[in-house]
Amino acid sequence: MKEEMIEYRVVLDNKIREDYCNDKRVSCNEDNEIVGLRLYGDVQISKIPENIVLIKDTLRNLTMRQVGLSGNIPNEIYDLNNLEVLDSGGNRFAGKLDDRIENLSKLTILNLMQSNLSGKIPESLYSLTKLRELNLQGNSGSGLSGTIPDGLYSLNNLGHLTLRGNKFSGNLSDKIGNLKELYNLDLSGLSLSMSMIPECLYSLTKLEYLSLRGTKFSGSLSDKIGNLKGLRYFNSNGSGLFGPIPNGLYLLNNLEFLYLNDNTFNNSLNDKIIGLNKLVHLELTNSNLSGPIPENLYSLTKLTILKLGGNGFNGTLSDDIKRLEKLSHLDLGNLCLSRSIPKGLYLLHKSETLKLGGNKFNGGLDEDIKNLSSLVYLDVSNIGLSGSIPKGLYSLSGLRYLNLSKNSINGSLSSDINRLTKIIGLDLIFNQLSGAVPNEIRKLTNLEVLEMRENQFEGNIHNLSGLKKLTHMNISSTKYNLNANCNGEMLPPFIQKKNCLIRHVSKLCDNVTRCEYGGKPMPKSSVDSIFCTYGSKMIVMMMVCIAGIEMMLIDDCYDDGVYSRNRDDVELEFE
Repeated sequence: MKEEMIEYRVVLDNKIREDYCNDKRVSCNEDNEIVGLRLYGDVQISKIPENIVLIKDTLRNLTMRQVGLSGNIPNEIYDLNNLEVLDSGGNRFAGKLDDRIENLSKLTILNLMQSNLSGKIPESLYSLTKLRELNLQGNSGSGLSGTIPDGLYSLNNLGHLTLRGNKFSGNLSDKIGNLKELYNLDLSGLSLSMSMIPECLYSLTKLEYLSLRGTKFSGSLSDKIGNLKGLRYFNSNGSGLFGPIPNGLYLLNNLEFLYLNDNTFNNSLNDKIIGLNKLVHLELTNSNLSGPIPENLYSLTKLTILKLGGNGFNGTLSDDIKRLEKLSHLDLGNLCLSRSIPKGLYLLHKSETLKLGGNKFNGGLDEDIKNLSSLVYLDVSNIGLSGSIPKGLYSLSGLRYLNLSKNSINGSLSSDINRLTKIIGLDLIFNQLSGAVPNEIRKLTNLEVLEMRENQFEGNIHNLSGLKKLTHMNISSTKYNLNANCNGEMLPPFIQKKNCLIRHVSKLCDNVTRCEYGGKPMPKSSVDSIFCTYGSKMIVMMMVCIAGIEMMLIDDCYDDGVYSRNRDDVELEFE
């Protein structure tokens, strides 16, 4: 490989041609000597050349991230005793760190993330007292294992420590309090078995990034968390927390990212939340919170993502929701909110995802829904909607997923539905929609899932052969007969004739039969619902469709990030 040969020549010649120092992957000093090599995934090398030791006296920075190295960590690395930065993350090493790591006594940064290492951390690593950053994240296979050794807590110059995604277990020692310089601590996904977060953790007052996601501490969050006033990022998703949310949390007035999903708190949000006025992301999904949504939450005007779904919040949704005009993602699904949807909701012009499903609203959708022109994902299922579908909804041409199911929506489905050209999933089941299924639905050529069963449609189902991506189709009427020709010319390519079922699944469509999607009006909630589907993909495709769109809208890695002090926000590292 040409690129590989260039890299070898840089190392083997031990002389720097003038053009080598112009290479962005090579750093040189004033004497034209190599002080840094930075190789990333654009160059693949099978091994480190032995002659790299020829530049060990000058080499300070060796970065070989995702370059395809495999096998044991090369012996040559342990001879580079002037290294200050060693970054070999994302390779395919085998085995464990060697005791000779102690030779690299000048290291200030050691990054071995996602390097397939296993076994225990060697004691010799704790002699690297100049370390400021240590990243051992996500070593797959057997992973780094055992208890977190006490020696780690002796590296008191550490500012950045990432152990997440390994197989460490046992307790987190109170000696963590020795690491007074820590600004970034990530213990996500470790199998720590403790009844409480150790008190000494709250003494690390320089912390800016703290992730305990999935650690299963199984205790309460101490009021002393208010000591960590420098925190910008706090993630304790699924970490077994219970009890009240402490008042100390509301003192973290530098916090920008707060994730407390999937815990078991036993109180409500406090109006003191107004103190978190720098929040950009707030996620409290499925955390057993109750009571009304505090009015002061609507004062957090920097929020772009707000997720409160799956809790016991009750009362009304205030019209002051309009103050959160920067919101791009709002999840209020499966709460106990009641009364009408406030007008202010329709002023969130930047919203891309809106989830209100599973509440107890009344009335219908407002014509002002047309203002939500950025919407890609809309779920207003099972919230007590009535009335007809407003014309403004059909103007949301960016929609990819629309769920109006399990309401009491009436009227007809407009021919303007052809304006929803990007839609992938459409769910209208269990409503009172009537009239003919509009012919224009065949123009929704991106459709993969079409759910329209248990409405009051009547008449003919038109030629749907143009819906070439459709893998699941379900149409039925509780009041009238529906007719369709189920031959190969009418059906989309993924919907086979043998999967186009007649009432009671008593016979299959053929090239002659003009299929009736219900021999007589079908009783509500009957199992005789007629559907066309591509084999066993019916449920799977529905789930993939919904989840896939959400994944595209919200990059789930924002809450798995690695904080960088050299940037204004969180620098994200993908697993």
